[in-house]
Amino acid sequence: MGCISVIMPVYNVAATVREQLHGLSRQSYRGEWEVIVCDNGSTDDTRAVCEAWIGRVPALTIIDTSRSPGAAAARNRGASAARGSVLAFCDGDDVVYPNWLEACSAAAQHHEFIAGAIDPFSLNRFSVPSSDASSLHRAPVALSFKPFAIGANMVVSRRAFDQVGGFRERLLHMEDIDLSWRIQLAGYPLHFEPSAVVAKRYPADIRTVWRKSVEQGGGDVVMYRHYRQYGVEFPCGIGPLYSDFKGAFARAHRFGFTVNGRALVAAAGRNYGRFAGWCRSPGWYRRSLQDVRRVR
Repeated sequence: MGCISVIMPVYNVAATVREQLHGLSRQSYRGEWEVIVCDNGSTDDTRAVCEAWIGRVPALTIIDTSRSPGAAAARNRGASAARGSVLAFCDGDDVVYPNWLEACSAAAQHHEFIAGAIDPFSLNRFSVPSSDASSLHRAPVALSFKPFAIGANMVVSRRAFDQVGGFRERLLHMEDIDLSWRIQLAGYPLHFEPSAVVAKRYPADIRTVWRKSVEQGGGDVVMYRHYRQYGVEFPCGIGPLYSDFKGAFARAHRFGFTVNGRALVAAAGRNYGRFAGWCRSPGWYRRSLQDVRRVR
């Protein structure tokens, strides 16, 4: 196998990126690889922290992507600067396991599109929804359509990435789902690799949980608009509502339940985001209601 390019977009992660760089410096992989850090206009000490690791992380390069805001654009700039035939994406606020790249390389020998496992426990002291916990054992599925690789742990061949045109840069959210679906629709099946593990850091602040969930809800609307011709489920109604909220409740004993407050906020925020997405696109909303009536 040729060179593997690890691409990591960063934005104001000075407080956490040391842990990720430390994880990359401890990789067991002995093949040829490089790390491309894509600074997306950080205003804190992120760049200085990353520069301190040059020489400690193999072939570490830092590029300025501030003129192309958003994770999708930053990842595309990183892919353009990379020299590897395999692209491995991770984020600056998470931590890769020591054998992460070795597992990615082994899987890439047989597959061109790979979703690694997500560990939601190691970096978070609070409980996570069951939907997030399941990402340790299988690739998540969005809107009951296709599985996807989370941008924090995605591996793709250069050939497949270039064939579909990389990340869709006008998407500020759900860009990893969009890329995953386009790659699979182009004929590259998604392989889940359980031994390629990344510990993911989830937001601790409830207001951030709400904001990100609202953004995801708006992203659901965009994904439905782009992919309903392929049979994507309409992101509203009893089915999606039940799916969102069931993770907030867990059976504590025979006659009672416990409530995961964070999961409840996330579910409420996502559904609010979906409603707000309808309101911003009334013409599409009317067409969506017609689709629902046809299904009924």
